[in-house]
Amino acid sequence: MHPPPSSLIAATADPSRTMQCMEVFGGNRAVDTKLRVQGLEAWIHARPHQGDDGGGDIHYLSSCASGRIARVLLADISGHGAAVDELAGKLRALMRRYVNYLNQSSFVEKLNREFMRLTDCGIFATGLVATFWAPTSFLRLSNAGHPKAMHRSASSGRWVLLAPPPTTDEGLANVPLGIAPDTRYDQMGIKLNAGDLLIFYTDSLVEAFDANRRLLGEAGLLDLVQSLPTEDPEALMKGLVDGVSSFAGQRPFDDDVTIMVLRATGAPYEAPSTSENLTALARFGRMAIDRLRGRLDALPWPEINLANLLGPLIPALNRRVGGESDDSVGAGGGGASGPRTGGGGGAGTGT
Repeated sequence: MHPPPSSLIAATADPSRTMQCMEVFGGNRAVDTKLRVQGLEAWIHARPHQGDDGGGDIHYLSSCASGRIARVLLADISGHGAAVDELAGKLRALMRRYVNYLNQSSFVEKLNREFMRLTDCGIFATGLVATFWAPTSFLRLSNAGHPKAMHRSASSGRWVLLAPPPTTDEGLANVPLGIAPDTRYDQMGIKLNAGDLLIFYTDSLVEAFDANRRLLGEAGLLDLVQSLPTEDPEALMKGLVDGVSSFAGQRPFDDDVTIMVLRATGAPYEAPSTSENLTALARFGRMAIDRLRGRLDALPWPEINLANLLGPLIPALNRRVGGESDDSVGAGGGGASGPRTGGGGGAGTGT
């Protein structure tokens, strides 16, 4: 007999932990946790297949030095074992390197190059990358051949699948990481309102099949989540796991399972306290020492961007991101922009 799937989702031990400035949390180990960054709450459930120590799903959440930028990465690697463990460490280093970058296109392009170096080993990955700007509660999302994220607008109460709008640009776009060196990764933008929800997940949920070998698929998962209560995101994750398991006749999952639920708080952005600024400075100092000793490839310098650099001094610049004068995508960003409102349109430890 197998335990009920939802029994594998442990209650979060610390329901109110706020991530520190310059922190990166995550990995490829089993975890059940809740974290807070400015403007967002995040629930993470990850279970490697068959109880392995480390799986092929990798999740990360980071917070920048000023607390304005949070970044989410969920990747599903084509493999398991030591190679994926090593890759998880490299991805953590990339998350740290770009923790103070508002434009996520540089990060996604670097991710793709990292996987291109591993093509000889046959390793590639699907992935979702999201960058959240707390002052305007604006989120940018890129999808590299991964199952579509789901978004629920608190105002409409409806869930939708998120996909970049069609583009006339030529060239390969939005395919899994490590397939082609010159791939373009488009971005869509979403203004999140208080209570809006996002769900990121790996393919074990949509690849579940019933007794007639019928796949659940993205549409089936969307129908399932529409039927679930949303007041408690932890219960929502349990409902998803149990619903998929019921569809599959209670068969154990055939792969790793990772679910990330994000909820917008609608709280106004608050500048870091003196204590938080000192903590961020100390982290940067330790990284500088590691860089001098050859333990770190690069320091997490901030991106040269008006809002990013001068926003703490001139708050009006913060409001440019996600507004009509938004210039945060920058060159090479792919440029696709999805719905700009929250409406229905559209393991680790921290270091």
